[in-house]
Amino acid sequence: MHLCMEISRGIGDYTETLLVRIATAREEVKLIKNFDYVAINADGKLKGAVKLVESIIDREKARVRQRRAVI
Repeated sequence: MHLCMEISRGIGDYTETLLVRIATAREEVKLIKNFDYVAINADGKLKGAVKLVESIIDREKARVRQRRAVI
């Protein structure tokens, strides 16, 4: 395969991935009222997102009544 085709395919894969992520985010926003927490993993803010998720886990562990997962 030619380098030009490889680069083009890579860009196409990236674009497709980005479109899927955007579509997923739109669906999640529609359902936000069903969530108890929101953790956003923004560019350059991974440590903050991890800290937030860890605090959510700690909070959930401290609940008097544990939740039952509904799948």
